[in-house]
Amino acid sequence: MQTSTPSPSQIAAAIAESSNSLPDRIGPGKGDRVWTTHLKDVIGTLGEKYDWTICAGGFKGRFEGGWLYDLVWYKEASGHLSDVYLVLESEWGKRRAHIKYDFEKLLLAKAKLKVMVFQTNNREIEDLFSFLEEGIRAFPLSQCADETYLLMAFNNDTFKFDIRQYNGCGLRLSSISSAK
Repeated sequence: MQTSTPSPSQIAAAIAESSNSLPDRIGPGKGDRVWTTHLKDVIGTLGEKYDWTICAGGFKGRFEGGWLYDLVWYKEASGHLSDVYLVLESEWGKRRAHIKYDFEKLLLAKAKLKVMVFQTNNREIEDLFSFLEEGIRAFPLSQCADETYLLMAFNNDTFKFDIRQYNGCGLRLSSISSAK
């Protein structure tokens, strides 16, 4: 187990790399729950590698139960919450209002890395990315250049993830990975 955690950008790149293989591993025709379980498994395993405690529903005996978000990496000191590194929300429904609802939970989180996973199509992907980017900028209480947002859009038309990274001020960072 590694004790020092890489930067949010390095973790984001590792998440992108491991997530890009999910469509081939899962295959077409699987339900949202299957996708969510695989994502939480991959990202939770990465957190364990860096000695974070993981909260994620559906992994009884492996991770702690779900807590506030779909997935959380955290640490305690002297029995108290001392750090939250990563929070993840996923929304597989295609309605913008549902994606917005889960995304806005991330704005409230005090975490270095905030991950939003959603699905869309070629016609709507750019509009959704722009909408979420504007959401980061519109919420001034959370604007912190030290925070990183990882927006992971699963494109149903290409059957691949398009992954973009932003800082806490809503500025797009250099591309870490896009659908291949």
